[in-house]
Amino acid sequence: MNDTEMALEVAQDSKLYKIRDKAKSYPEISAAQKQEQIGNAVRQQMLAIKRGKDRVDLRNADEVENRIAEYMESCAQFGSIPTLMGLAAYCGHSRGNLYAYMSHHADSDSAQLLDSFRSVSAAIIAQASMGRTIDNATSIFLLKNSGQGLNDKQEIEVTRGLDPTERRPTAAEIMAKYKDVDLPD
Repeated sequence: MNDTEMALEVAQDSKLYKIRDKAKSYPEISAAQKQEQIGNAVRQQMLAIKRGKDRVDLRNADEVENRIAEYMESCAQFGSIPTLMGLAAYCGHSRGNLYAYMSHHADSDSAQLLDSFRSVSAAIIAQASMGRTIDNATSIFLLKNSGQGLNDKQEIEVTRGLDPTERRPTAAEIMAKYKDVDLPD
């Protein structure tokens, strides 16, 4: 038996080699992890549906604060990223309802709590992105839509364009104007 065959036999008898044989491959581990994450999301949303039956009165700041705390605890328990959409479902409202309430009652305690939640949620999303818990494209999308002014803006400067009523010179007039102009080499 040569050295290579002996090394192979020793490796095969090794405990590490046997454990590695029994270990799952990356695709199997990845699929199991994704299934677990989806299962957690479903369980959390089922809890939101149960909680949503008791629709939160947005005018009651204590009730809003308690529901935010319950939702945040639920996110920690199920390993999910808190979002305004998730909170809305947990409160028995739509995301649009929460935004409308915050817009029309900006000075109320409840609206300020919801706005603070948006800030906290954006901070968690940013931190999760930096830690590679969520991918960059998803975090960018969530942050742009978090209501924190983190969206791309294009500034458009209005300038005077061509006046369609202004008479344009003809080709002959342009040639006559520039006929005797010396152009640089």
